[in-house]
Amino acid sequence: MECSERPCAFLTTRVLIETIAVFDEFERSLLSHVAAEDLGSMDALAQNRLFATKDEELLDGYPEALAISVLTFTDNLEKRYVRSAATMMLCPNGAIRIRPVKSSIVHIR
Repeated sequence: MECSERPCAFLTTRVLIETIAVFDEFERSLLSHVAAEDLGSMDALAQNRLFATKDEELLDGYPEALAISVLTFTDNLEKRYVRSAATMMLCPNGAIRIRPVKSSIVHIR
């Protein structure tokens, strides 16, 4: 892999992990509502994931529309599936350095 391609590879990997984390959390929440046969909660979950926002004006009228940070989803994914995490760093000489950390599988610094 060329040195110039590494940042792109890191970013696409991060996007993939974040997408998996969001859908994993959605599926887990949805399945619990399906098991309880709670249509109202299923609708609220779908509405939140589709129309969530951080806009304070909108949240005054619709507090249930509060967006959840993608980092919350990735942290939850890590707690469920990852035993040891590592942060990958691109060194100035082009080498990849993997550093074990306690949390955060996708926080590329």
